[in-house]
Amino acid sequence: MKRPTLTGAAVRARLGSRVETTLSSFKASVEAHEVAAFDGWENTARLPADAPSSDPSDAALRLDCLDADWTSFKARLLRHGESEVACRCGAHFLSAFLIRDRWSLIVLGRQSLIRPPSELLPVRTTTIATLARILPALDAAAPGPAPGDPQGGDGGAAPAELGIPLWWARAKN
Repeated sequence: MKRPTLTGAAVRARLGSRVETTLSSFKASVEAHEVAAFDGWENTARLPADAPSSDPSDAALRLDCLDADWTSFKARLLRHGESEVACRCGAHFLSAFLIRDRWSLIVLGRQSLIRPPSELLPVRTTTIATLARILPALDAAAPGPAPGDPQGGDGGAAPAELGIPLWWARAKN
């Protein structure tokens, strides 16, 4: 019997569901307040996009006890692949992990996830490894540019862009 092929939207929905399940399981395992995966740091689109609103960075900004230097927090994340800041009262930790140099796993919890107790280390490691497999597949299942779109597609009316510097063309002619 021939197995039906899934459309790009169906694959993306299934992978999005796996991301959501992974994040929910991780949140329960580490008893976190909020957990989310982001595409990059600046682009704060939640993965999956239709997930219920759960944004650790927004929740952290609402905490009066958290006074963080966000520039150094981001720099540590990019340099070391992980970063963490604790609040003044010691009841909250905002932990971030870089996944495949592109995605970020952000967690607002009650305990450090950078130096977790031994029982949390396998959970953290498994979650990051799972997301490292799912997120690139989710990205690959994303719809490409529309036909005629200047960023690609199947031709269309968009003009071609060569990318040759104007000084080079003038020097050769």
